[in-house]
Amino acid sequence: MENSAMLNINKSSQAESDYLDVAFLRNWKTIPLAMDFFKDFTQSRMETCGDTHKIGIAVSELLENAVKYSFKPGIRIKLDKKESDNTIKLKVYNFATEKHAKRLITRVKELNESDSLTFYLERMRESVKNKEESAGLGLARVYHETEAKISVRYFRLKKLVEVSATITLQNEED
Repeated sequence: MENSAMLNINKSSQAESDYLDVAFLRNWKTIPLAMDFFKDFTQSRMETCGDTHKIGIAVSELLENAVKYSFKPGIRIKLDKKESDNTIKLKVYNFATEKHAKRLITRVKELNESDSLTFYLERMRESVKNKEESAGLGLARVYHETEAKISVRYFRLKKLVEVSATITLQNEED
């Protein structure tokens, strides 16, 4: 990953969670590397998990949004895994204007109030019709394909947006 990423891995003192915290410069080339890295990290911690591809989808889409909309180079992604309920929580942070943050908050509210397939199909239609503005297709994909719970927060003073995706993974035995 050249010098485009700073890596800080901390093993939690609790047996309940693994913690991964990675900061990137705003660079499209790091996204596929991060996607593979997070999938591998998750797979190595959850040997019986059969759908770590969900992590790859979420990491890729959330980082693409962060790279696309950040007005500063720093992007950060955190992963927390809880064995007790087999969930992964991804949080992606990037710098964003208040206008973008408000649009994002509205989009996530719409998403959470909708059926995932219906919302995904609407976003696909919108992306075909209006190529100038974001249709929110990436978030719709994460919501539908990973069945994630998505939330967003905006830290106005720091001009920082946090997008979270909480994904429940299935065991191969299930």
